[in-house]
Amino acid sequence: LFEVLRSCRDEEQNRYREPLRKEIVQIGQIVFGSDFDVELNESLMVESRKLDGLWLSVDALSTGAKEQMALVARLAAASLVDPTEGVPVILDDTLGHTDDQRLDLMAAVLGRAAKTNQIILLTSAARRYTKIAGAHVVDLWPSAAGIRRHDTASSVS
Repeated sequence: LFEVLRSCRDEEQNRYREPLRKEIVQIGQIVFGSDFDVELNESLMVESRKLDGLWLSVDALSTGAKEQMALVARLAAASLVDPTEGVPVILDDTLGHTDDQRLDLMAAVLGRAAKTNQIILLTSAARRYTKIAGAHVVDLWPSAAGIRRHDTASSVS
């Protein structure tokens, strides 16, 4: 039974590998540029990435680049689960090590993903995410008026 289950798992991982890699590359090119590419390991995790013609192990990347890669891979997987209806994606204070330029590019990635997925981003630093187009912000801090709602087009408190 164990061998049968392992064989079925391996078949499914192999069937999923190339569509996942292609989706990671497509999303990642928004952030990293047109020659961005990735290699996945046997567990479908990003093992290395190509940028400017150079392949690097994910372990060799900066903390900010690692968190960007992880988010791109997560959004790619979410987009493959249900490309039409989407799935909820919950993020908790992600991109804390991302510089402002890449944060703007990641906002574009999150805005794109939000067209088909429900993105729930929990953060104590809402200003970092004001450039996500069409985002609706709910401030959960207690106030005299109860919960305050904002659109990114107005203000974020």
